[in-house]
Amino acid sequence: MTDLSHQSKTYRCAQWIRSLFALRILWSGIGITAMVLLTGIYVIQMTKSTQQGYQLRDLEREVSALKLEHEQRSVELAEKKSLMTVSDRMQILGFVPSRNTIYLSSTSSVARSE
Repeated sequence: MTDLSHQSKTYRCAQWIRSLFALRILWSGIGITAMVLLTGIYVIQMTKSTQQGYQLRDLEREVSALKLEHEQRSVELAEKKSLMTVSDRMQILGFVPSRNTIYLSSTSSVARSE
């Protein structure tokens, strides 16, 4: 009987060691799965961050290009408003300078009532 009880204790001890080993494998699997998931989440976040960085850079370039175009348009507008340009355009359109300018005094009436 001692032989059987000794074998029984040995069997239970071996079974306990196997269950600990299985538990260790299970926890290792859970740990590896968690690390893979966390690494995947990190990679996804970094990818999104990188994409947003590229989008921001593109938008900043577009803003710079629009500012430059605005400055160019402002210069064009100033050139077109200049007196020299206006007088040149008046000549092209056939306008002539007035020769006999008549100024009205403030005491004379412009309209008559009858």
